[in-house]
Amino acid sequence: MRRIKQFFTENIGLKLCSLMIAFLLWLIVVSIDNPVMYLTYSGIPVTVENAQLMEENGKAFQIAENNRTVSIVVRAERSVLNQLSRDNFLATINMAYLDGNLVPLELKATRYADRIRSITSRTENIRVEVEDLVQKQISVKAVTTGEPAEGCRIGSVKAASNVVRMSGPESIVNSIVRAEVSVVVTGMSSNIRANEPIVFYDENDNPVDTSELELSIERTIVTVEIWNTKEIAVVVDYTGAPADGYATNGVVKASLETIFVTGEEQALSSLEEVDIPASRVDITGATDTVEETINLTSYLPDGVYVVDEEEQANVTVTVGVEQLQTTVVNIPTANIAFENVPEGMLALFADDAVETAVSVRGLTQSLLSLNPVEVTGKIDLSQIPIPEGQLRPLPDLYNCEVSFSYPPGIYSGDVVVTKPVLLQLNETLPEAETPVAEVQEGV
Repeated sequence: MRRIKQFFTENIGLKLCSLMIAFLLWLIVVSIDNPVMYLTYSGIPVTVENAQLMEENGKAFQIAENNRTVSIVVRAERSVLNQLSRDNFLATINMAYLDGNLVPLELKATRYADRIRSITSRTENIRVEVEDLVQKQISVKAVTTGEPAEGCRIGSVKAASNVVRMSGPESIVNSIVRAEVSVVVTGMSSNIRANEPIVFYDENDNPVDTSELELSIERTIVTVEIWNTKEIAVVVDYTGAPADGYATNGVVKASLETIFVTGEEQALSSLEEVDIPASRVDITGATDTVEETINLTSYLPDGVYVVDEEEQANVTVTVGVEQLQTTVVNIPTANIAFENVPEGMLALFADDAVETAVSVRGLTQSLLSLNPVEVTGKIDLSQIPIPEGQLRPLPDLYNCEVSFSYPPGIYSGDVVVTKPVLLQLNETLPEAETPVAEVQEGV
C-alpha cells in the first residue's frame, strides 16, 4: 500500500505534466487523422412549409428563380463529412414568417445532426414573388406528330378530357394561351390509344413551366384513328345545249381523273367513284368553253374525306364549246329515199343529177372528217296536197323538200334542199321503162 501511495504522490508534478503532454499528443493525432473541416454542398432545393396560408388569403407565390436552390457550408469532422451528401440536408422556408417578399431560410441536417458543428449559407433570406391567386379554364387540343405508315392517313384525333382547370400565380396562368396533348404516329398502321401529358404554351409557342400551378388534370387519354386510303375515279357530265350556231366539241374532262380518299373501312369498301351531277355543269346558251370549279367533298359519302384537301378537294370541269362552221357537201342522190308514196302511183326524180348539194354545219374537225355517203335524205310524199274529192294527188311534177339525217357532230345548214319529183300512175309507165333505182313504192 505504501508503494502504491508513493507511486501516486511522489513526483506528482512530473506525472501531471506527462498526462498533459499525452492529452496534447492525442489531440494532435486526432486532428491529423480526423480533422474538423468545412465542406460546401450546392444545389440544395428550397422547400416550402405552410404554403396554404397564402392560398387562404387569395394569394399565390413562387420562389425567385435564382433562389430555388442554395449552397451551404458544413463544418464537421472529416469522417462525418465523408458520409454526407446534399440529399442529407433540408433548406426550408416557412410562409408564416413572410416579411414583404422575404422569408428566412432554415437549414437542417437529416443525418449526423448531433455531430455537425455548423451549417451556414450566404443566403439568409429567400425572395418570393407574391401575386394574386387566379383560376382559369382552357381547352385541350389533341394533336399528332410524325407520319403514319405508307398508304395510311390520320383520321379522327380525340382527347378523353378536352378541358383543364388551373389555379396559381396570375403571371403564369395568364401567360398560357393553349394546351395540347400530342401523340406520335410515326409508322403506325392501326388505331392508337395513349395516355399522354398535357403541355401548356405561351403566345410565342414556348412551353410554360406549370410546377407552380394546381391543375385539374395533368394527363389525358388520346385516341387516334388510322385510316387506309383508296384511289377513286372522278366522273363528270353536263346538262343543257349551247347557243344556236354553237356545239360541244366533245371535250368534257375534269382537271383530276382520280383522287385519293380516306375514311372508315366500311365507307370505303364499296366506293369506286365520285359522281358530279350533270346539273352542276350547265352549258345552256354557251358561246364559248365552259369551266366550273367544284368542291368534291360535297359529293362524297359521309365518313369519306379527300386525303390532300389542298390539292384534290377542288376539281375544274371543262366542256368545250365552239361555233359551228358551214359548208356544202355533195351527197349521192341515191341516198335520198321516198316515203308515203300514194297507192297506185310511182315517184321518181325529174332530174338526172347523180349528186345533190346539201348545206351542212359542224365543228371544223367534224366537217373535215365527214364522208358524204354518211348523209341520208328522205322525201315525205304525204306533203303533196290532195285535191278535194280525190283519193290521191294528181299525177304531176312537184317540188318537194328533202329532210336529211346526219352523223354525230353534223347539223343541217340554213339552205332548204328541194328536189323535183314526178308522180304518175303506176299503169301509165311500162314496167320495162321504170328505173328500179329511182322508183320506190310504199317506202
